[in-house]
Amino acid sequence: MPSGLVTVQFLGRQEGFSDMVDARFAVWVEVLDSMGQNSQPAHIEIDPRTNVITELRCPIAVGVELS
Repeated sequence: MPSGLVTVQFLGRQEGFSDMVDARFAVWVEVLDSMGQNSQPAHIEIDPRTNVITELRCPIAVGVELS
């Protein structure tokens, strides 16, 4: 694994890499850790060639009321 990459392991044994040289990835690792500890879902996009995480989205649950 190249220097600066951190392995992020997901449920189901899938893993991706976070490039710690890029400032946003350091934040993403913290956010993913917190979300995992609280059993919250996350949408992750991973480059299929490199397994580097390219996008993180945190879905927000909302209620809809029909009148």
